[in-house]
Order: sequence, then C-alpha cells, then structure tokens
Amino acid sequence: MHGFNGALRIPFKSYFAPFTYTILYEVLSIGVPASVESVMFNLGKLITQRFVAGMGTEVIAGNFIAFSIAALINLPGNALGSTATIIVGTHSGKWQIFQSIRQLQYIFVLSNIGLCILALSSIPSASFLSSLYTNEPEVIEVAKQLLWLNALFTPFWAAAWVVPAGLKGAKDASYTMWVAMASMWGCRIVAGYILGIWLGFGVIGVWMGMFFDWIVRGMLYYRRMASDRWLWRYRPPTA
Repeated sequence: MHGFNGALRIPFKSYFAPFTYTILYEVLSIGVPASVESVMFNLGKLITQRFVAGMGTEVIAGNFIAFSIAALINLPGNALGSTATIIVGTHSGKWQIFQSIRQLQYIFVLSNIGLCILALSSIPSASFLSSLYTNEPEVIEVAKQLLWLNALFTPFWAAAWVVPAGLKGAKDASYTMWVAMASMWGCRIVAGYILGIWLGFGVIGVWMGMFFDWIVRGMLYYRRMASDRWLWRYRPPTA
C-alpha cells in the first residue's frame, strides 16, 4: 500500500502561464488596502513618537516601557485577530454566512473579556512590571500612569483591532482602510498634538489621542459588524 505524499509540486512551466486576472483581482483587492493601512498606521505612530521625543528622557523611557507592557497584554488579542481573519475567510469562502457572523461575534466577545481581565490585573502590578525594566522612580511613575490609562480604555481595543481583522477576512478591506486612515490622522495625531503639545498635557495627552483613535475605530467597526454590511461581497444575487 502506497503512503500519502502531501508535497506540493509546481511545474516549471506554470511560472510562464498567463495570470488569472480574477484571482489577481481578489488578492489585490485585499492586499493593497491592507498594505496602505499598515503604512499609514506606522507613519502615524512615527509622528506621535516625535511628539514624545521632546518631553524629556524620563517620559521617553516611561512611554517606551508602557508601550512594551501594553503590547504584551494585547498579544492574545492580536492572535485572536489573526484567527478571526482565517475563520471568517474560510466560512465566507464556503458561503457559510451565518457561521461567519457567529464566529466573528464569538471571537470579539472572547478577546474583549480576556483583554479586560489582563488589563485589570495590570493595574495593581503596574509598578512591579515597570520596575522590571528600570530602577528609576520617575520613569516607573510615568509608565505606571500610562498603564492605568491603558487598562481604562482596554474595553475599546477589541472592537478597534479584532473586529476589523474579521472584516478583512470577508474582503471588506477597503472600509477598514478608510476608517483606519481617518481615525489615525483625525484622532491619534490631531487630538494627540492638541492635548499633548498645545494644551500641555504631555505624554498623557498623546496617549489620550491614541485612546480616542481606539474609540472612533471601535464604534465604526462594531457598527459595521452589527449591520452585516461587511458581507456585501457574499450577498446572493437578486432575481
């Protein structure tokens, strides 16, 4: 009895085969908006870091530590976001629309509960976690305050980042791109500059701009998910 060979073999001549424009369009319709969104997001982060750069070494260090710890807290959410893209894309590709809606809602609730629990646990341990990076009390104090703020606004994180990952799985990448760009430049950068630089709230104001970005994204993405308009590519044709 011959064993199963699961190796994928691609003939050399297939590299010279003409493009399948339908498949190419499907890939680019998701890849291009997602790429533009990623580029604009990282550019916006670079600008906000420039705001913090002139606030002193203690603030810069505390901001970096708080970002590092918050990134660790959000790791389960990032993993569930990737899971949402795969699961929604799989069910949508099979035209299992109800399963796509149900699974995205389930992943959203699961990630929100899990992240809120982790954020709450970071409140009493904020000083200890910050002390793992430095012994400077001024830096620890800055990082602690930022982590407390991060915990306060964590309930908006899943709607702002996990939900759009699921929407992309249903080829709704253009909507997520426009919302992300508008929210990044309208809230994170503009509000961060006004609160942090112009009104003098410092790094707290810059982070508040980031939290406003989360809130706006979360509201728009959640509304999109609840309306089922994100499945517009999978609506059955009308007679």
